[in-house]
Amino acid sequence: TVDREDETLTVPDFLGMDAATAASTAVSLGLNLRIVGNFSAKSDGSRVIGQSIAKDTRVKKGSVLILTVQYLDFED
Repeated sequence: TVDREDETLTVPDFLGMDAATAASTAVSLGLNLRIVGNFSAKSDGSRVIGQSIAKDTRVKKGSVLILTVQYLDFED
């Protein structure tokens, strides 16, 4: 949620989200994003397993959020 008055936002819970959806959400909220870990272009295989800013934390728009992702290959 972005508060236009003071340009802050509340960081959502990205844990468990697919990486593509999490990235899109973070950018649309105004966060600067960095993704680390095992990432695949397959949105259904890469899941967020960590985030550098805890959910429900208020931060300034433009803050850097680091998402740690892991590619889960279920085709074995």
